[in-house]
Amino acid sequence: MQFLSQIRRLEGQLEAVCASQNSVEKSHNYANNRLFDGSSAKRRDDYQQLCGEALKYKNLKQLFGNERALLKAREEQLKMQLAEMTEKYESLFKIIRENQFENDSVSSKNGVDQIRNWKNGMENGMQPKTLFEARRIISQLEDDLRQANETITDLELKLVDVKENCGNDLINQNDFLQRKIDELEECKRNFQRQFSDQELTLHQLQKDLEKLLGEKDMFRMRCDELEKVNENAIKQNFDQSEAIKALRLKLSHANEVQNESARKYISQIETYQKLLKEKEAERTAFIQQLCYDDQMYSSAAFMDDLKETDKKMDELKYINERLQKKESELQQEKAKCSAMSEALVEANNALMDVKNEFIETKNRAKMLEARIIKLESELENANGKFKIEQLSTKILESANEELMDLLGKKTCASKSKKSEMNPLANEFLDLRMDLSPMDVNIALAPTAVNTANQITS
Repeated sequence: MQFLSQIRRLEGQLEAVCASQNSVEKSHNYANNRLFDGSSAKRRDDYQQLCGEALKYKNLKQLFGNERALLKAREEQLKMQLAEMTEKYESLFKIIRENQFENDSVSSKNGVDQIRNWKNGMENGMQPKTLFEARRIISQLEDDLRQANETITDLELKLVDVKENCGNDLINQNDFLQRKIDELEECKRNFQRQFSDQELTLHQLQKDLEKLLGEKDMFRMRCDELEKVNENAIKQNFDQSEAIKALRLKLSHANEVQNESARKYISQIETYQKLLKEKEAERTAFIQQLCYDDQMYSSAAFMDDLKETDKKMDELKYINERLQKKESELQQEKAKCSAMSEALVEANNALMDVKNEFIETKNRAKMLEARIIKLESELENANGKFKIEQLSTKILESANEELMDLLGKKTCASKSKKSEMNPLANEFLDLRMDLSPMDVNIALAPTAVNTANQITS
């Protein structure tokens, strides 16, 4: 009975181990379903989308590098054009100054001063000496006036061309810079949107990674618990195997003792049977002897012999009863031995079942370890993807910073260009102011011609 209770206790423990193992398998299947459900597919799609955006960012970075090189080349070209324009302005300014000085010296000094002198002379009563001299002076004045008009028209055309070229260059440059600034601002907004989207995806990945780490810790704890349960089951199985061995030794010893006692009982029964047979033979012989000696002996002696035979019969009955008791005890011992042998067979079968279940639990534990290793590898892959996402966000941040720096540089360059063009506008105004005396001389020339005609007339 004690052995059967131990076997039942073992069966209960094995059922508890199987139930805990089934719960672990259910939790593991739940984790696998969580890992490979639609949200993981969505995360995989997000990751692929982020990889595509990273490739787009690389292409955009290359385009920005090319645009930067083009902008630098354009800036150098504009600087060279500005230097050429400044040289042209300086040469034109020198030409205008020289022409102004020449016109002043030729027309003003030779023409206007002479007219003023003639006018003063006429007021003082002086007149030209000859008509030829007056006509020569008039023709000279007309030639000087024609040359002055031609130079003025040439200078005005040159100024108009230079002004148009400068205005067109400034307008084109400002339009180009404005377009580039708009494009860079649009790229900046796009990058900010992508950066915010990637931050959201990174936060989601961090949350998912924390969940996976929590599930991993939970699985680790359950695996530790299962290992402890397996160790306890192994220990209990070892203890039960030791107990079964001890019970087997006790059973073999009891069988030997019972066999010895059975052999003793059988030998005693055989001796008793021999004694019974001998006593029966003696009884029959004695009865025959009594019947034979009935005539010879008196009835008193016969009664004594009969009493003795009754005593012997009582003794034989007592011995027969003892033999029957011994036989019943032997049958009981045989029944006990058969029951113990059946219990031993059942215990062996239960032990084999326990061993098979233990092997199955070992295999399941190995499968769980393989699944845990697979989960760890998937977790490492997720960590790698998370690091790649962090690198892509850092690259986007650096690109955004470079874009901001480029915008700042372009705004500074546009401001510097505007500040450089302000002196050119001032120079245009100075040229206008410098050309105003020439307009006065041109206005005075017809009056000089009229006075000369009056003199000739």
